[in-house]
Amino acid sequence: MSQSPSSTVDHSAVLRQLIQKKKRFLIPMCLFFLFFYFSLPVLIIIKPEWMNQAVYGSISLAWIYAAAQCLMTLLLSSIYMLRARHYDQVAAQITSSAEGEEIP
Repeated sequence: MSQSPSSTVDHSAVLRQLIQKKKRFLIPMCLFFLFFYFSLPVLIIIKPEWMNQAVYGSISLAWIYAAAQCLMTLLLSSIYMLRARHYDQVAAQITSSAEGEEIP
């Protein structure tokens, strides 16, 4: 009985390692993003006097935190794009090796 290339890839140890690496990278990154993102409205509700405190002129801490969220989004997306290139290369190698194998 012959195996299709997709079933060969499904059972590949390299694919399982790739999925584990992606999980180890993406789960902490997503949790950090969600914590950082939702902490602004929570802090505004819980500590409005602290978030309205002027830091520079009439710029409050809330505005600085909001700007930091924009920068954080750019930074995390850049980091992900760099890592995704590596993941895509490994996935292409897995696919090409599965298609190149002779299946009995």
